[in-house]
Amino acid sequence: MSRRRKHLTQQELVPPTDKQQIVRAKLSRGSNIFEAETADGRDLLCFLPAKFNKKLWIKRGGFIVVEEGDIDTEDKVTATIVTVLYEQDVKALKKLDGVWPAAFDAKVEAKPNVTEFSDLQSQHQCDGSSDDDSMPPLHQNNNRQVLHRKQESDSSEDEQ
Repeated sequence: MSRRRKHLTQQELVPPTDKQQIVRAKLSRGSNIFEAETADGRDLLCFLPAKFNKKLWIKRGGFIVVEEGDIDTEDKVTATIVTVLYEQDVKALKKLDGVWPAAFDAKVEAKPNVTEFSDLQSQHQCDGSSDDDSMPPLHQNNNRQVLHRKQESDSSEDEQ
């Protein structure tokens, strides 16, 4: 058994106090500094203490409990990370009344790229290209943005 993990125990979930709040991690800035978003839409820079170094990992979009300092500037570290909330912690906090911020309950709407792609497919089918009729349609790659290109007129064919 490894000594590193030997003395770790599961911590009891404690709701945030008056000076603490639940925020959503946006991105890692490096050197144990994370950018987080509060329930009211403010951005915070948070510091991960050395006692959590290489023991906790914070995913983008994950929830953390931070304790804010007295400074109110956007370009300096203003909060310290107290706890990282895992899925079971989030579910338990949502069950408690008045603890979980209502702003984090809203679902993110999908981008309308699917409708734009279907419009492009219908335009392509109306053009009357007969050489691709026997092939099945290609699936949309959701990892790429759909680019709209204007089709040039047939002036290049007229010049020949």
